Amino acid sequence: MRWHLGKRTTPWTAGRALEQNALVLDVATTGLGRYPKIVELVCADRDGNVLINTLVDPGEPIPRDATLVHGITDACVRGQPGIGTVMEHWSRCWRTTG
Repeated sequence: MRWHLGKRTTPWTAGRALEQNALVLDVATTGLGRYPKIVELVCADRDGNVLINTLVDPGEPIPRDATLVHGITDACVRGQPGIGTVMEHWSRCWRTTG
């Protein structure tokens, strides 16, 4: 999945987003390669209520370089839900915040 904003976000547009029912999403991945996998997903609403805060099993080893950035290891994600399960939960949260 690729995100393209087209232009830099300004304080004005960030402020406008927070006036709406904005969600803030933070994601940690297996790296910056062509197909990085999500290893952590955190989502909060504009009031700071955390809707999701979970580690995600990427289904493959986490490269050492990625671990050096975010500190998440293979042992951390072992036994955690996969991205499909996490996205089902996230989509339910998304529908209920509108």
